[in-house]
Order: sequence, then C-alpha cells, then structure tokens
Amino acid sequence: MKEAITTTAIAGGTGFFGWLFANMLTRRQRKKSDLQLISESIKPLISSIKEVTDHNAELVNTLLEEQRKVLQLIQEKAEWQRERGELINKVERLEKEVKALTKKINELIKEQ
Repeated sequence: MKEAITTTAIAGGTGFFGWLFANMLTRRQRKKSDLQLISESIKPLISSIKEVTDHNAELVNTLLEEQRKVLQLIQEKAEWQRERGELINKVERLEKEVKALTKKINELIKEQ
C-alpha cells in the first residue's frame, strides 16, 4: 500500500511538473510568437522611417546648397554696393572738377 501511495505521489508530481513545463513552453512560444508578430509589424515602420530619414537628408543637402547660393549672392551684392559707392564718390569729385573748370572757363571768357 505504501508503495502504491509513493508511486501515485511520484506519478502525480511528475505529471504536475510535466504540465508546468509544458505550460511554461506554451507561454514562451506565445511570447515568441507575439515578439515575431511585433517584429513583422514594425518592419514597415522601420522602412518608412528610413525613407523619411533619407528624404530629409536630401532636403537638408538641398537647403544647405541654397543657403550657400544665397550667401554668395549676398557677398556679390555687398561687393557691387562697395563698387557703387566708389563710383558715386568718383562722380561727385568729377562734378566738382567740372564746376571748377566751368567757373574758370567763364572767368576767362569774361576777361576777354
């Protein structure tokens, strides 16, 4: 009788641990399956993020190129304005010289 109880207890314990182990495997498999599902769901998002990032990089490069062009135009404008200022000064000096020469010519004409 004692042997039957021991055998029954061992069989019950073995069965319980077998059930527990199978249940743990089922949980692991469910987690693994869930993780695979999540992984498959995320793949299009990752691909989309990569495309957006690549497009953003292109836009940044275009923006930098346009900013370089604008900076170059600003520098050219500053150079033209400097040259314009120099020409205005030359014109003003020449106008003064013309006035002085005109005055001198008028004085010479009056003397004759």
